[in-house]
Amino acid sequence: MGKIDYRKIYDTNRDQWKALTSEPQKYEALLAGHYSESNHFVYELLQNAEDESADRVVIEYYDDRLVFYHNGDPFDEKDVRGVSSMLMGTKDRDSAQTIGRFGMGFKSVFKYTYQPEIYSDDEAFIIENYLLPSEIDGGWNFQDEKENLLYKVNGRPYKPFANEEHLTKIVIPFLKRNNQGELVKVSGREVLQKLEELTGEILLFLNHIKELYWVNKRTGKFAMITLGQDDTDVNLVTCRINIPGKPEEVNRYLKFKKVFDHP
Repeated sequence: MGKIDYRKIYDTNRDQWKALTSEPQKYEALLAGHYSESNHFVYELLQNAEDESADRVVIEYYDDRLVFYHNGDPFDEKDVRGVSSMLMGTKDRDSAQTIGRFGMGFKSVFKYTYQPEIYSDDEAFIIENYLLPSEIDGGWNFQDEKENLLYKVNGRPYKPFANEEHLTKIVIPFLKRNNQGELVKVSGREVLQKLEELTGEILLFLNHIKELYWVNKRTGKFAMITLGQDDTDVNLVTCRINIPGKPEEVNRYLKFKKVFDHP
């Protein structure tokens, strides 16, 4: 099991935000409602993975949940504090490379869930009532999960994390509490629509992620988006998109390396 003191963080947050955490469903406008798009959290999860230096992301869509994997740096205690706090993130304010590591951005997942689950190497926890982290008894075996994750791309086996050092999994159950505190199912249709709208351009604005695979586990539909240096010109980036039943889409982009100020 991990070494993070979840109980200490839990008690601190509970004492500071007792009113808010008692009936969190009444505070959604404050905690998760400041995003114009309810499915904004897909971008937030990608940005979080980018800020952890992940270069590979896999997203599984189910009718009742979303599962997000990446191979970036694992969660530490500072990350747990950031992801379960109101206004505190863990990004380096002096770095232009990190633009939203946890903090309020992650709260957008609560548009779709009452209790996200986070598994990261030796750590495993849930976030209750927006702000209260609790360790998951028994955790998970991330080494086994790395080996067992298997997909097919164009008829070939694809094991994205078998040889990776780290693995993080974020589970977003499509369940929320109504005003009476009862758990009710939430439709993830808009989340699926956001996945289907993803293009190679989303990766051009990131420095680390070079491979993004998402799959609808009910229908089997998937898309594989990869970025790589062009074979003919070192200044070009080649983006390839593979979708079943369609020819491979290949686009090339000129990516600027430096930004110059106007005189």
